[in-house]
Amino acid sequence: MFSDQYDPKVARRVVQIWEQYTNRVLNGRLTEQQAFDRIMSSLKKLSPELRTDINNARRARTSDRTGVASENQRKVANSELKRSSPSVTDITTQDTQEILLIDGQVGGTGVGYRDSHYYEDQDIVTSIVETAGIGDLTQWAWLEGNAYIQNGGRHDIVCDYWQNGGVLGGNASYDIWVQEEGESYKTWLNLATTSNLVYGNKTRAVQYNFNSDTVYNFGIRLKTSISGIADALVDFQTVNADGSTRQLKINSLRVKPD
Repeated sequence: MFSDQYDPKVARRVVQIWEQYTNRVLNGRLTEQQAFDRIMSSLKKLSPELRTDINNARRARTSDRTGVASENQRKVANSELKRSSPSVTDITTQDTQEILLIDGQVGGTGVGYRDSHYYEDQDIVTSIVETAGIGDLTQWAWLEGNAYIQNGGRHDIVCDYWQNGGVLGGNASYDIWVQEEGESYKTWLNLATTSNLVYGNKTRAVQYNFNSDTVYNFGIRLKTSISGIADALVDFQTVNADGSTRQLKINSLRVKPD
């Protein structure tokens, strides 16, 4: 239905979003309400048409509840509501949450061999640059998502990742960017930089001061670079002799109050 009404790519991402958040509910990492709220926030980013339909559906649901709300107001005035009535304090906040990575981009500059890819269904980015002489080239790939920050202030942006890369004569960096929705400017925060062989799981964090009641876009980027006169290779893409694939895999990206 989503494929017919919107687009096959949108339909695939809708399925991915629901599956990933359903698993987080089943694993006890989110409540059903928290997962639903984040699903709705993520779906709105997939296409303008889908966002419009979601907003219209929510407005219709709010209108349907108006009669019930008016009746409750009358009962409150007459002290007729029982103590078991739901409280507005049951609304969940989203100030500690995982960012679902639902899209990506690639790019680069310079003369030499360079390539990169992103796989949003697996939360993986790969990148490689190589030169056999004078080299000044960069290649990158990132994954991105968004989150609603209800209560602003300084938060940690925490990334759990698995790295498998080889660096000879260049460097690789993992960077996080933050962008207020609707703005064009990205704030870049360096998570880690390496000029050596790397392998294994790591957890690192950076800090950012958020505004309240604001939707933010987030990205995690792998950038491979070479600059100078040398035979150089920065490889986060090919297959190792042991059969493992060089890559950066994001196990989780989350924000939490400092």
